[in-house]
Amino acid sequence: MKTCSVCGSRRTSPEKQKQYAATRRVRAKSLGLCSVCCKRPKDDAFSTCDPCRARQRRYAANRVSRGQCTGCGSMARAGAQSCLACHTARLGRYAALKANVFQAYGGSCACCGESQSDFLAIDHVENNGADHRRELAGKRYKSMTGVHMYRWLKKNEFPDGFQVLCHNCNFSKHLNGGKCVHEND
Repeated sequence: MKTCSVCGSRRTSPEKQKQYAATRRVRAKSLGLCSVCCKRPKDDAFSTCDPCRARQRRYAANRVSRGQCTGCGSMARAGAQSCLACHTARLGRYAALKANVFQAYGGSCACCGESQSDFLAIDHVENNGADHRRELAGKRYKSMTGVHMYRWLKKNEFPDGFQVLCHNCNFSKHLNGGKCVHEND
């Protein structure tokens, strides 16, 4: 019978094994360890270590080559890497994360008050967004926009220096040297 290297508990039935695995992942993540093997990752930006991440990428690539969903293993949609259920669930998680971030920064445009989420964006108050995204992207991502930026904001406990603006005010701020046309009124 196997025991956990983190908590020392024993596993038995398949149901208990699933529960154990979930508890182990949460505990390892809270301790800053790899959520797969419970070793310390070299890069704090990831919740898994390099060998486990490489194994996960090979596993996903193998599923894709067989036409399976990378999440659950069922048949993927035509031309996609996930099934409809996993795709829908992922979109729901992204929408909830976006709503959470916008709510943390006020929930509506700081300039004109627009609150329709489709029209809103996160803005760097000091107009240093491109530099900030480049700095962050070099550490972990190819690009630091959208869901990647929302995750970073949440992970860093919604730091100061950001605000919610509607796309019109954000673009106006870009065109007018850091000031929206509403600020001139």
